[in-house]
Amino acid sequence: MLNLLSVSRFYLAALWRGHPALCASAVVSLVLAISSITALAVVTRRGQFEADQLANLLAAKKVATTQVAQGLVDVTRSQVEQLPTFSSKEFAAQFYETATGVGLPVDEVNYALESNINQFYLRYRVTLTVKTRYPEIRKFIAALAAGMPHVTLDNIQCGRENAAALPLSCQLAFSAFFARK
Repeated sequence: MLNLLSVSRFYLAALWRGHPALCASAVVSLVLAISSITALAVVTRRGQFEADQLANLLAAKKVATTQVAQGLVDVTRSQVEQLPTFSSKEFAAQFYETATGVGLPVDEVNYALESNINQFYLRYRVTLTVKTRYPEIRKFIAALAAGMPHVTLDNIQCGRENAAALPLSCQLAFSAFFARK
């Protein structure tokens, strides 16, 4: 083992004396590669942590929404009367203003009114497609919760083209509840 170490040291010293620029380039390249791999690992870990936070938030909201939708939670007429009356134009404007107010770049929005005559309320489904980062999504969800409490987050799906890509491509699904007239 000692012999192998001294032989390796001899050849490395000879290489350094013969080609110092090549050796310096190799060392710099190695340092850059290690730095890049470390940075990628940090970004990936942070992204996974933020994805887990969003998944936990979604799970809590989904349980509550599912219980109401399936009738597991008794929704009374007086609770429904506290909901706003339905106006597609006003709702769409407020929803869009909330998104742009927190800096969320909206690519596409789809709206669908779900009407079940057995329920005291109307459910308006909203699907939103955005390309952004986790902090903007969290700000948007918090702003919706504060300004539009009758809107719930049903689902969120995010993906990246590759691990280092910063803007996420996300599809968010919401339900907005309104009093039936």
